[in-house]
Amino acid sequence: MTVTISSNMIAHNTWGLTFTSTEATPTYRIYLYGELVSVQTHEFYNVMVEDGEFPVIEINDDTTTQKDGYPGRFILAWFESSGTDYYKIEEYYGGEWVERTKVYDNGQTYYTWMSRFLEDETTHQFRITPVGTNGNSGTALSFSTLMVRYPDVPDVTFTLSDDDQKITITEN
Repeated sequence: MTVTISSNMIAHNTWGLTFTSTEATPTYRIYLYGELVSVQTHEFYNVMVEDGEFPVIEINDDTTTQKDGYPGRFILAWFESSGTDYYKIEEYYGGEWVERTKVYDNGQTYYTWMSRFLEDETTHQFRITPVGTNGNSGTALSFSTLMVRYPDVPDVTFTLSDDDQKITITEN
């Protein structure tokens, strides 16, 4: 199976994806954050994203694979805390707490953050600590999750064409 994807920004925060397949009469299944959002035969799809959002998009043209997969990332979500300058996101990794990022408070009601790709069949721990404008840390929120994916991520090769900036994804 090979799917070639090309994308162009068609409006503010909207990307137009076009794709082709080596299958004779492909039916495409399009997943956004692991959720099936479209089953179609036409070779284009528009994706709208929010500022700062990094969508996870999967396009599958293999009609023999009908099983749902589970994402390899964990999305943390929490409500705002008054007087916060930023939220420190940490992951317990290698026997110690490792800072992954800071999410700055910009007045939203709630915030989200997506983890790195996580190891399968492993319990992962995260914590979010609000840090006030005075530099003091508040009470951390702790999260724990067992990552179990089915099926595992396929073995694929990505090739970027210098001529037309298309990405070709080939299953090995």
